[in-house]
Amino acid sequence: MQWPERWHRGKAEWDILSYYQRFESAIALVLTIVIALIILVALYRLSIGVLTELLFGAADPLEHAVFQSNQDRAADCAVGGGAQVHHSGYA
Repeated sequence: MQWPERWHRGKAEWDILSYYQRFESAIALVLTIVIALIILVALYRLSIGVLTELLFGAADPLEHAVFQSNQDRAADCAVGGGAQVHHSGYA
């Protein structure tokens, strides 16, 4: 029931607007639709990519090379390989 009320109210407000305000509203609507489509396409491609990786095992943790590289990175982070501290010798 709310949709017809909103439509009639918007139609009444549209009649009051100047041509520039109508143009501005139309451009805002078009940009909103374009941005929504870009977000939907990006989410679709992301979900397809993630599902493909999971289903076809491209990131298989049981594969020795993948597991070893992840283990080495974790060990480097634990030891502090990412943030090296240089001592100047002054106390």
